[in-house]
Amino acid sequence: MALNPTHLLWLDMEMTGLSPETDCIIELAIVVTDADLNT
Repeated sequence: MALNPTHLLWLDMEMTGLSPETDCIIELAIVVTDADLNT
């Protein structure tokens, strides 16, 4: 996908907890859409 300032990145992170000092990311998902939410 070409660089476009109207693209949006949606990020979903599954973590072992909420403390950045002791917990870590175990799963990450990213979806790129346009302003109309088309992928």
